[in-house]
Amino acid sequence: DDELMAIFRESATTYQRQLTEALSQENWGKVKEIAHPIKGSGSSFGFPMLTEKANEVCDAYDNEQLEQIAGLTEILIVELDKVLT
Repeated sequence: DDELMAIFRESATTYQRQLTEALSQENWGKVKEIAHPIKGSGSSFGFPMLTEKANEVCDAYDNEQLEQIAGLTEILIVELDKVLT
């Protein structure tokens, strides 16, 4: 449905901006908070790689692998960019 896809893309734009901001502040809790809904919606809209990358961010946070979150978040931001272009 075009309307649902438009809403998804709008959300993805917001998430990308929020992730970039949280990453610059090294606010890993906020990064996880943003990645979680991305993980849930990516596959539903035909973007399984988006779900996979968001899941990796959430898992790194949950497993206290904080040194990995910055790099994984950058990859997630790139995946969001692919969805939006």
